[in-house]
Amino acid sequence: HLLDRLAQSDEAGMDSVVRKKFFPEHLPLSVIQTGLKRGKYLQGAFQASRENFLEGFVNVHSMDRWILVQNSENLNRAVHEDIVAVELFAESQWSCPSRVVVKDEINIEKEKNGDDDEEAGADEPMDISACDVKTNKSIDTSLLHPTGRVVGIIKRN
Repeated sequence: HLLDRLAQSDEAGMDSVVRKKFFPEHLPLSVIQTGLKRGKYLQGAFQASRENFLEGFVNVHSMDRWILVQNSENLNRAVHEDIVAVELFAESQWSCPSRVVVKDEINIEKEKNGDDDEEAGADEPMDISACDVKTNKSIDTSLLHPTGRVVGIIKRN
């Protein structure tokens, strides 16, 4: 009886509660196929980074270099060896792979804001990019990798 009541309260409360979406919706397969034919999207095998769970790479046969995908929103639920559709960003938005695993995003934000709190764990590794485009204007562009986002998963691993 208790489970029935809980189920009823969940169903009744669903209309008033707005669920937060953590990831963008995957595009429908028909939209992905049209985009692939028109060159808007690229298809390739997703390779998850061993060093950073917020980073991965897509190997596209038609490109000389792999496509870098960074942060959970751009990874969009892709897992290692999925066949994915990727939207390539403009060259001005290309980035470099990070060198260290992000362990604690709260500590990184505190360091960025100048909070020098010993409890923040200053000894924890930070996500250090091989090239920080935002702070270094004279950057070696050869370090930049094509960067994009996963818009859909064509075939799950």
